This record gives sequence, structure tokens and C-alpha cells, in this order.
Amino acid sequence: MSNTWFTSDLHIGHQNILSYCPWNRPFDAIEEMNESLVEMWNKDVKEGDLVYFLGDFAMKFTFVEEFLPRLNGDKVLVSGNHDKWHPIHKGHLQTRQKVLKLDERIVGLYDGLPKAIGGMKFLLNHFPWKEEEAAEHNAYVSRFTEWKPSRAKHPKTVLLFGHRHSRMESRIINHSIEVTYDAWGRMVPLEEILEIAKEII
Repeated sequence: MSNTWFTSDLHIGHQNILSYCPWNRPFDAIEEMNESLVEMWNKDVKEGDLVYFLGDFAMKFTFVEEFLPRLNGDKVLVSGNHDKWHPIHKGHLQTRQKVLKLDERIVGLYDGLPKAIGGMKFLLNHFPWKEEEAAEHNAYVSRFTEWKPSRAKHPKTVLLFGHRHSRMESRIINHSIEVTYDAWGRMVPLEEILEIAKEII
């Protein structure tokens, strides 16, 4: 029986993330973090499982080439601002084609994805609700506004998102669930998402 998982914001190869988010990244070296993230993913995800990855895989495309094929499971990728295949980057369409050729287990690549799961409406996006900009992880709250979904346009919908790098206690906010690695420290199973969604919708 296959399982479905969610995560985002691995930031493989991002040296500064060790100091930005030390609570779930207690590593002395970036190489140690990279390998720990692969181990964390592959411990839970088996071949045939499906993973929704909601953006910001790595800081350089060379890390994408090296690490993405090493990760188990079929993958649906939702673009984040650090992903070179997001439309904010020059040449993103060419990079998108390169990504799709890296791993035959990539079964979809989107900038945002509405999804009905378990009788509920979800929206999968890298960015949080536009109405929640003040809760972002830095002072540049006006960045990427055009890519942030609006709650007004998605009524009775639970947003699954990344980007914010919250601590555990801040990962649920106003009909949305943050699935970043930093907010969980692990892969998030669909069953847990559904249980939380029932409480907040």
C-alpha cells in the first residue's frame, strides 16, 4: 500500500539556513545537513509513495541534479522562489525541462495546484496566504505578492504551503498548514494533514 507525504524548503546546499533555522538543523556542516535530509526522506518514503514537495529544494541547480534523483517516491513539485524553474527566474522554462529529465519519478510540476483530497478542498502553493504577509519570516513582506494566493478567491479551502520556515507552534494559521521541514523536522503524512484540516476548515 502506497502512502502520500508532504514537505518543502529543504534548502539543500544553503549554508546560511543552518543559522537561520537552528531548531531542526543542528548541523556543523552543510554536507552533514544535506545527507541527513536525504536519510530523513528515504526513511519514510518508499518507492511507489507520492510526495508533494512545495518548493525551495536547493540553492543551486547542481544540488538539484545531485540530490533529487536520490530521493525515493514519485514526486509532484510545486515551484518556490529559490527554484530556478519558477517563473520569477529568467530561463525558467528551459530549466523546467531539465528538471523533468532528471528523474522519471517526477509526475508533475506546478506553480500552484488545487487538489481535492478526502472530500476537502486544498490548494498547494509555496507561498502563504496573501492576507498573512505580516507573519513572514523576514521584513520583506511585499516580496512575491503576485504569487501569493488570496483566501478570498479560495473559500472553504485549506492552503498547504512552505516558504515561512516557522517553528512548530506557528505552522497552522488561518485555514492553512505550513509543511516546511523547519516546521516539522520530518516528512508529513497525508493522514496527519487531513486530521488537522478537519479542525481548521
